[in-house]
Amino acid sequence: MEIKKTDSMGIRGHFEAKLFDKDGNLKDYRSVPNVMTNVGRDCFMAQGFNTSAGSAQFDYVAIGSGVNAAAASDTALGSEAVRQEGAYTHTDGQHAFQLTETFAAAAGTGSITESGILNASSAGQLFARQVFAVINKGASDSLQVTWTGSIT
Repeated sequence: MEIKKTDSMGIRGHFEAKLFDKDGNLKDYRSVPNVMTNVGRDCFMAQGFNTSAGSAQFDYVAIGSGVNAAAASDTALGSEAVRQEGAYTHTDGQHAFQLTETFAAAAGTGSITESGILNASSAGQLFARQVFAVINKGASDSLQVTWTGSIT
């Protein structure tokens, strides 16, 4: 009996960062695909199919100044500056999620070149990471980071 492939599934992700000045004016913008880590893939499967091996929710967004390319083997940011709990949204039937966090004035000030999704307020497991061209976050700037993902 020949088995035909009729359905396939993939996980796609995207990262977006918007830097605003103290008056709310957009100063800088980045938009790139993300890199899902090997640990992230394993946790995704465990969370969905093996409740005894499931991990904590991935609801923390971190930013930092690491510059090494993002890789599936990453387990942490290169040089994390700050981590905060993000706001998760999902609409039934759309097979997608969004995790957003705004780093207010004075939080994570400096040269920001990376972001990631983690499942704890410190340490924890890294679900996804991305490196991008530098965003210079001043003391009065805010940085809105949005991670999106979908199952196709």
